[in-house]
Amino acid sequence: MLHNSNSDSYACDKCPKTFVKLKYLKNHQLTHSGGGAHRCELCGKGFKTPSQLKQHQASVHRGEKPFQCPTCGKCFATKTNLKIHTSVHSGERAFQCPQCQMCPSCGPCSLWLGPGVFT
Repeated sequence: MLHNSNSDSYACDKCPKTFVKLKYLKNHQLTHSGGGAHRCELCGKGFKTPSQLKQHQASVHRGEKPFQCPTCGKCFATKTNLKIHTSVHSGERAFQCPQCQMCPSCGPCSLWLGPGVFT
């Protein structure tokens, strides 16, 4: 773990992702170790909470996507992903850089905040 005092970000030592808060980095690091008290019996991946495990099993192993876009009918595993998707139809950006008002996938925000901040 590396904390860059100039940019106020926390970098993962196993991949190029960076985070604005230490708790986000620690949660992310579980993805590298397979950590978590609640382990999927089908693939071995670990999760911090029973609800995260349940959502993982439903979407990954059973292919459940219960959240449907009312505009185009595309289905998503989580309500959050549906909300992000609906911005495609409305032109509204679900996540914006507070400085330039662009979405992180457009490039400038990713550069300004550092790679991986939004993932």
